[in-house]
Amino acid sequence: MEDKLRQVIDQVIAEKGYDVPSYETMPDHVHMLVRTTRADLARVMNMVKGISSRRILQAYPELRLDMHSNHLWASGYYAHAIAEGDMAAVVHYIGQQKRRAGLV
Repeated sequence: MEDKLRQVIDQVIAEKGYDVPSYETMPDHVHMLVRTTRADLARVMNMVKGISSRRILQAYPELRLDMHSNHLWASGYYAHAIAEGDMAAVVHYIGQQKRRAGLV
């Protein structure tokens, strides 16, 4: 499932032309660094979440039964603005999430 989710997220990012320097899938959420304006962030997140949810649930309709829902993602998201100079540190942080969680 993780491979399919990454494939779908990669497709959405490429199709929409979003600037996503780093992301990491976790068992119950995704860490994603998105380079955009504050004004466009909600649109970007809604597109990534909406399109990926639709495509995953089309590919795996049985998930609807498992989740008792037609929604793959929670309705909200957490966002934090960072300075351009902090990008490398945030990319490193995102890349270490699975290790920190003991998943690798």
